[in-house]
Amino acid sequence: MEYSNEALQAKSKTELIGIATALLKEKHPEYILNTNDFNIRVWNTNYGSIKVIFTRAVRYVNSNTAVTNYDISIDLVSKEILPLDDPDLPFYTPSKEADKTIAALKAKGLLPKSNQPDVEYTITENTAYHLISCFDNLYEINKNSIKNQIHPYLSKTLVSKKTGDTLYFKGHNPFYYLSQITFKHYYQEHLFAVLTVKKSADNDAIINMAVSILKEKQPELNLNPNDYDIMILGNYKDLIVKYRRFIRFNTSDKETVFDLAVNIITKEISPFNTPEIAFYTPTSSNNKAIKTLQKLLPLEQSEHIEHTVSENDNYFFVTSIYESVTKHYFISKKNNEIVWTNDAFTLQFNNREDLSLQDHYKRMHGLFNVTSENNKPLEVMTLAVLNEKQFSPNIKLDDYSIGYKINKDEVEVTLTRLVTFVPLRHKNTPNLDYNLKVNLVEKTVAENPKHFYYPTDADLVTTKLIETKLADFLEGADKIYYPIEIIEEPDFFNIKHSGRFKLGAYTNITYRMDKKTKRIVAVIPTINPIYPNPAMQPSPYKEIKD
Repeated sequence: MEYSNEALQAKSKTELIGIATALLKEKHPEYILNTNDFNIRVWNTNYGSIKVIFTRAVRYVNSNTAVTNYDISIDLVSKEILPLDDPDLPFYTPSKEADKTIAALKAKGLLPKSNQPDVEYTITENTAYHLISCFDNLYEINKNSIKNQIHPYLSKTLVSKKTGDTLYFKGHNPFYYLSQITFKHYYQEHLFAVLTVKKSADNDAIINMAVSILKEKQPELNLNPNDYDIMILGNYKDLIVKYRRFIRFNTSDKETVFDLAVNIITKEISPFNTPEIAFYTPTSSNNKAIKTLQKLLPLEQSEHIEHTVSENDNYFFVTSIYESVTKHYFISKKNNEIVWTNDAFTLQFNNREDLSLQDHYKRMHGLFNVTSENNKPLEVMTLAVLNEKQFSPNIKLDDYSIGYKINKDEVEVTLTRLVTFVPLRHKNTPNLDYNLKVNLVEKTVAENPKHFYYPTDADLVTTKLIETKLADFLEGADKIYYPIEIIEEPDFFNIKHSGRFKLGAYTNITYRMDKKTKRIVAVIPTINPIYPNPAMQPSPYKEIKD
């Protein structure tokens, strides 16, 4: 039977569910649904549609379950039924094994015998355990009651098949802010929450299970639990014990992983299920260095603190990431003294819930400005690296504007030449480098000394003269905005400086100094680079006005 939108709007919820059920039977008679398996909600969308959504109350997932489409959405206006109308979206049909498992858990009182509003369960299992994962209070969100004991939002019950003993975990569902109708987002494998226990015995039991799996799957692995923040994580179907290393010692392999995660049900251990990714094993040298650093620095071991150690042949570089601040240190290997410190904007991301074990750290490679008031030690290190890389003694720091940026693994020094001079003899020479970028931790320089510009004595005399004349022309050396660029031509020098933009004229100004007269003039382009020349064709667009 056909219904107009107006007619549908006048129907009750019960009537709309009946219309949706009839439409489902008409379009897809091959699917016979037991409506008791679903929580049914009706939505009136902002686009004028009415949707009836059948959300499966209990989902069963095993290693052979490749389908993630458990629910049905029926649009009563367009008559679209998803996922059934889309052949690329296979729909889950419960197996006899799944029905039998669910019925047995209900009989034991581990699942409710009838559906509960806004509560959804996912069942997984292995040979020894059933895992019952529960999303609670999904739609009737009250942000003020997140810690309500009755509504843990995400809970897990691990049930021994042999003894019937249970372990219970709960966590604050981190996805409560999602739109009510986007329930599908709860069922993403990468979305994890930290779980806690009421009884410490349950925590010990789950960690012991993880230890047993590690001994079974990786017998040669020797972990010191004191080196790790050990936590319990859960998504919609998995129960994970994650080991997050407190102190990380950087290696030459940038893909090295410092954390590991044990899946209690599947018994998979990341990163060992990805052969091309290496897991960090500390060397005796690493352990010796860490013990030395622990005597010099407050390397606390806490769930929201993390330390990264890098080194070169002269220094240790340590980054300590706290919730509110990130601290950096350079420590001399020669005398075990702290030679430089810096407090920076915090780099903290919530990596406790990151199960990629890598993505979190790749997001932390952004560089921040150094805020330390004493960067003299960095200047000394910079000159040492430049000397080692065959740039010095020709480099004088006074000729450069120096900038420092930092992240957890490196300190980047940028040297920008205050006066860039392109002499006539270099007119046809491939572009030379005038600026430098130095990594103080890795002791590298991005530029090649063979392709770097070194001014001759004559160049220095020429640039000094031009600076003096430009200062006279602008009526003060303070009117010169460095850095400036000087390009030599046969009869004159073109001069650009950082203050060359003239706001009143909306144009760029350069200066020119005649070689014979040493006279400087301002050069204003004949064509305004911002506003179109009057001779240009009018715009093909016309504004429509009232």
